[in-house]
Amino acid sequence: MEHPLVDDVEELGFDAFCEGLPLDDLDRLRGNKPVFRTTLADGTTAWNLVRYDDIATVLAASRHYSVAPVVVDLDQSAESDGSTERWELRAAMALNAPTHGLHKQRLASAVKRDRVEAFRTVVRDIATRFARSCKQKRRADAVEDFAAPLAAEIACSYLGIAPANRDYVRRLSANFMGDSLPDVAIGSHRDLELGACALNAVCGSPMRATTELVYESWRKVPWLAPEFVAHAGRWEIEELALQTITAGVAGLRNCIVTAIVCVAAQWEIAKSDTSTWLSRQSKVADEVIRHATPLLRVRRILATDAVWHGTTIRAGETLFAWLLGANFDPDTFSDPRGFQPFRTPNPHLSFTGGAHACLGAPLARMEVEEVIRAMLLEWTGLTLDAPPVRFTSNIVNEYVHLPIRVS
Repeated sequence: MEHPLVDDVEELGFDAFCEGLPLDDLDRLRGNKPVFRTTLADGTTAWNLVRYDDIATVLAASRHYSVAPVVVDLDQSAESDGSTERWELRAAMALNAPTHGLHKQRLASAVKRDRVEAFRTVVRDIATRFARSCKQKRRADAVEDFAAPLAAEIACSYLGIAPANRDYVRRLSANFMGDSLPDVAIGSHRDLELGACALNAVCGSPMRATTELVYESWRKVPWLAPEFVAHAGRWEIEELALQTITAGVAGLRNCIVTAIVCVAAQWEIAKSDTSTWLSRQSKVADEVIRHATPLLRVRRILATDAVWHGTTIRAGETLFAWLLGANFDPDTFSDPRGFQPFRTPNPHLSFTGGAHACLGAPLARMEVEEVIRAMLLEWTGLTLDAPPVRFTSNIVNEYVHLPIRVS
């Protein structure tokens, strides 16, 4: 079967996100063009799915819809010791089944639920401290003054990175994710307080410098499973650092800002029944994470031919599964644009699914819960001083600024 003709209109391109999330466009596409073709920068074709059921199927079938087998190359210089050796950081997300599954089992053992709970008291203390600091300022930027430094501090605490190096990690995360937070120049490894072992190994790459920090510190934190600590190799350590410092920081940061936007709209209701909101904080957190959808779409490569809504997509072609479309699909979520704090069930796909599901999902949920808890307990008033400013992207869902008033 040949591909059916499609029009030349570029759907869900960069321009569609200039004025916010194109939820109206997604509604139209789900009804009229549930599978459609776009052209990538290199001139190749990519196919797109926007309905919840279709995307859930793709995420579950990793053998048929696989990620591209690539290597993440983060070597930016070799200035520190004159070495010309290239350094490459491999990522579990770039592995295909069954290799991915075997590797993921080892990484998943590091973030077991009981170990995540052991870290909760640390997250609670950090969230409470930042909430009180924000209250003292009274007026603040929810991104720069609250969410960004709070998320970075949680990630650094989780990995055991010393306080002196935490602003460096925040800047690294912002730069790596490509967002537009101001003053995100990474600097060099010389900005870090590296131990002697790490200093001898660093080759100038900012990400490698940070993985060296993690390599020295992570065995000392009590919330990583002992069996993982005892047997993890260099790859597992670097993968843990990569996901925590990049996706972990950026994803949590934008979940925090989304929490402020959503909870502010129901602030009086929440404050009048704080005990209920706190007793059901896992539900509230999941609804925030659904609205946040930190990654708007995921890319998959077809391992076999597939037919979607009468369109044949050939093996080797690219498929984009729009998580944003899935999370706001009215066939799965009643009133999808509304914030229903106790929504049940809430099968959102913000953490994707299947073999490539987010390893840090339990940790992220707990972190969002504790930030919401700190907001409700520490703040008596919360209002938005201006509409949020979003980072224009059709890959990640991020905020740049959100002026707030806290009392």
